[in-house]
Amino acid sequence: MFDNYPPLLTTTECCELLSVEKHAIYRLIDEGELQAVKINEKIWRISKDSLIYYTLKASGIDIDKEDIHDYI
Repeated sequence: MFDNYPPLLTTTECCELLSVEKHAIYRLIDEGELQAVKINEKIWRISKDSLIYYTLKASGIDIDKEDIHDYI
């Protein structure tokens, strides 16, 4: 699922992967659920690891961030 994506994702790529709209991604960033870097006033980048971690946690899998690659 994540193999064809770069290490830093755009909000659009996150939307595609989670099948959600952009406002949902921005809410997750604001709530600290996704680690993101603000490039400028309009551009965010989200680490693929952060998205994988969020996806696993939202699925009910209790993991540490260091163990993400065990699930990929």
